[in-house]
Amino acid sequence: MSDISEKEALLEFLKKYSDIDIEFIKEFIEIQEADHVHEPFSIDLEIVAKWLNSSKKELSKTIKNSYIENIDYLVLKGGITPTKR
Repeated sequence: MSDISEKEALLEFLKKYSDIDIEFIKEFIEIQEADHVHEPFSIDLEIVAKWLNSSKKELSKTIKNSYIENIDYLVLKGGITPTKR
């Protein structure tokens, strides 16, 4: 039995062998773990805005102008509460 979880092992591997910022990786994993009801379509717009050095307002406008609501995306009122593991 291992003392380290698969997620921790993955993070350690990526820290050692990747140039990708570890905080980006942690946030990406958090998005993937946060919402299992709307899989695989859930994203946290605040985190994506941070990654893209943009604002939620601008990203929201782009999504609404480029995609079809309830087909390409859903708007979840109040957002998703991320799970902590």
